[in-house]
Amino acid sequence: MQMPSRLAYALAVALLAAGCAQESAPARPVPPPPVPPASAPVSAPATAGPAAVPPKPAQVAWGEEVTGLQIGLQVIGGEEEMRLRSMADLSRTLASLTGQEHGIPVDRALHQIADQYDSGYVWRAAQRLAMFAQGGHTFTEALKRSRLITEADLLDAVRVGETAGELPAAIAQLAGSLDGKAQSRGTFAEREDIFTIVSIRNTSERALTLADSVWPYRVHLTIECQDGSPPIRYRDPTLGSKSWALRPLMLPAGGERAVTLVVQASNPKGFSQERPPNGRSVSPAVFLAGRWTLTATYEPDDLKSAVPCWLGRISSGQVAIEITPKAAPAVSEARAREVAIATVKKRYPTYADEILQKDWKVRLLADGKHWEAVWSWDNGIRGHKAELRIDAVTGEVKQFRDLPGD
Repeated sequence: MQMPSRLAYALAVALLAAGCAQESAPARPVPPPPVPPASAPVSAPATAGPAAVPPKPAQVAWGEEVTGLQIGLQVIGGEEEMRLRSMADLSRTLASLTGQEHGIPVDRALHQIADQYDSGYVWRAAQRLAMFAQGGHTFTEALKRSRLITEADLLDAVRVGETAGELPAAIAQLAGSLDGKAQSRGTFAEREDIFTIVSIRNTSERALTLADSVWPYRVHLTIECQDGSPPIRYRDPTLGSKSWALRPLMLPAGGERAVTLVVQASNPKGFSQERPPNGRSVSPAVFLAGRWTLTATYEPDDLKSAVPCWLGRISSGQVAIEITPKAAPAVSEARAREVAIATVKKRYPTYADEILQKDWKVRLLADGKHWEAVWSWDNGIRGHKAELRIDAVTGEVKQFRDLPGD
């Protein structure tokens, strides 16, 4: 007798994922789009202060409720923690949409997931997977080509389920495995990017209307050091390049929205000192090693707007983090320079001596993971430029770019 495909799939997944995958929680169905309620004026609230006791990073620090609205902050960790968490959320929703209850094809389900997010990691991941899925690739191939899932054991488990015709169950199993691997952290190295999630929710029994649907771009973080130095304000440094039209955002009773806010620690453009009333913003001196607390604040630009809806300033609770001094790279600057010289001699045997006589040096990038060297020279026909990146742990050449100059 031939073994049923569902049982065969379950046994295969158990063998592949033994010891590393946790049982996944039941898939959460995607809520239907909210029905826009009739507009009703809601009075502008007073400023809400942050919570007094910083919670653990894994918790959402919700601020005080103000006329039915709350804002919360959660520190996820670095880029790897954000990838695991976001892909777990995406996989869980995708398993629900493609399962027996909804039966939506993978590419359409991915576009539907992307439509639920204004921006952020999940939105980009769903768009990228949809591109590969529409290009004729299997879901396993899409995961691998997009490099959103790099763990071989997880890819193998999805491949087995997809081959057995049990893709929704395989995706649900993937979500459970990623949940088991994703652990939030609150300790960072100097100049390491910090991934946070800022959420707003309607705690009242009636719908609320925000003044604008681009609320994530009105959010800033207040960063305070325990040494008593002046607080630092952080906003997404790319905001100046965005344009939008003001329009209301309907938030149904019990509804919640979330957005990823990345603190680009090595980009000084996002930081400024908290300015006093009628004062001017100034760049902070440092955001380096020490113990800090983060607080998210949503504050519309125009508090005097006549838009008849919720309009005001509200803050989350505080989240404590620690930044540790960056450790010295395993590969020294002298060793990185030796690797750079050997690479130039191999790539440009004719021009190597001329190139290396130029004024050049290797520098450690802000991520602390790579050394970089850049050369510019004239080969007699036109200007030329080359960029080299060396792994600061292994000393291997990770990237070499040969760029024509002017």
